[in-house]
Amino acid sequence: MDLLPILNGASRHLEPMQGSGADVDRWGTRDFDRGEAFDVAPSPAEHQSLTLSEVLSHARIGLLHRDRQQRVLTVNARFCELAGRTPAQLSGLAIEAFIHPDDLPELRRIYEAHMARSTPFGVETRIVRPDGSVIWCDINVCFVCDTAGVAVSTITVAQDVTARRAAEAELRESEEHYRYTVELNPQISWTAQADGSIDAVSSRWRAATGSDPEAALGTQWISALHPDDAGPINLAWADAVASRSAVDLEYRLRGPDGAYRWSRARAAARLDATGAPIRWYGTLEDIHDRKLAERALRESEERFRLAAHAAGLGIWDYDALGGRREWSNGKEGR
Repeated sequence: MDLLPILNGASRHLEPMQGSGADVDRWGTRDFDRGEAFDVAPSPAEHQSLTLSEVLSHARIGLLHRDRQQRVLTVNARFCELAGRTPAQLSGLAIEAFIHPDDLPELRRIYEAHMARSTPFGVETRIVRPDGSVIWCDINVCFVCDTAGVAVSTITVAQDVTARRAAEAELRESEEHYRYTVELNPQISWTAQADGSIDAVSSRWRAATGSDPEAALGTQWISALHPDDAGPINLAWADAVASRSAVDLEYRLRGPDGAYRWSRARAAARLDATGAPIRWYGTLEDIHDRKLAERALRESEERFRLAAHAAGLGIWDYDALGGRREWSNGKEGR
């Protein structure tokens, strides 16, 4: 293990004997009290095994060990890469120099609280490199204590989680986009499992029925239908699920005031490579006003037909494209 102890009260710092930054391949320790440098490069026999810091570097994990004066006792190449600094640059460097200013107050609060008790902690924070680039790191910190239990040094293990954070942010944005799309859609969006059991309904169900969306899950939605429609619609939905065919159904849905309004439900299944259903996606649309308008139009046409018949009037309709004339008695002529 390459964590260098503090011997005889002297502070020792691991530094490269050749190379710099992430290209360190030979290390030494410097006694700051006497200004002496010692070569601690491994012997050929020691090359047969990797040190802990080397193992962590290969695993893309950074390791930094510093004393209470922020002097580096041990650092591996991966941590230097993450921080964008050499071991010499990291020695004595205050955390304000490489922790994102927005994260600094909370990190400092957590650090001081745990250091007082010498208890380890973990946090995700942003590291700012000298070139201005910023990366997210998952950082775990523990403390090395003396015989009195006082922390004398800090060991920091860091792993780059920038890609994961970006993926999470993209996922949150996608979810927000979907949520706003659903909420602003005048239709009620819903999904069902492969067996037809409803597993998600948009919040607009509450406005349409006066009940929570959870009340529509499974097969509970059937209870919100008009008694005359519930049976036939339930059978039609079961047939569609069994045949994996798209559905387009109209039925009456009970509103918050107890009155029924006409609705149109449409759904289609998403199938896997074998043609088996994975999930159903559907919408529920209020068509009550359209149904009333259609009924009013039919009634108006029927009243006009009866009035014309009672008055002995003949009414005809001429199809200019087909050159066909149709009379109200059903006869055709040219």
